[in-house]
Amino acid sequence: MATALTYGGTVDQLANLDLGYAPPYSTAIDVAEHAANVARNKQDGLAAGLSPLDVKEKMALGEDFVLLDVRTPQEWAKERIEDPRVKSIPLGKLRARLGELPKDKEIVTLCKLSLRGYEARTILAGAGFKDVKFLDGGLAAWPFDGRSKAETEDEAQPGQRTVWRAAKNQQAAQFRFRRLPAMNWRAP
Repeated sequence: MATALTYGGTVDQLANLDLGYAPPYSTAIDVAEHAANVARNKQDGLAAGLSPLDVKEKMALGEDFVLLDVRTPQEWAKERIEDPRVKSIPLGKLRARLGELPKDKEIVTLCKLSLRGYEARTILAGAGFKDVKFLDGGLAAWPFDGRSKAETEDEAQPGQRTVWRAAKNQQAAQFRFRRLPAMNWRAP
């Protein structure tokens, strides 16, 4: 990242950097390169994401959409967003259960960190769903009330939930996820 900042690199250049790979210090593809590839996919229209604040606003406005949680049943039992628009279909069963989803509604996919959410978005788009996005940052980035979380793994049974508060108040959450001005990341 420092290299790209130093020479004023673009997102495309950052995604193509050949950074050293040392297992104790970095993954085979550096996190900065992953971030640059996500940014490129969004710029090119290959990835459509919504911030947690955008999704929360849609919920507050009562918009009719599906919030599709593609995590495993075990993850779902431990923690989830409590809302009637949320539907759970594990990613491994999504292709077999496409008929359970409406093609005429917006679908926002989510998982723990957005990796499976992005894959689910791609599967749905390939199956002909027109309005599909994924939740940026997944459930890990959801700072609002209304998320159920079991206190321990042993308590991850239906009916034994406690409300988890990720942010002390809604203002803190809105500050953290405020919209930033658009930036031109491509070279002129």
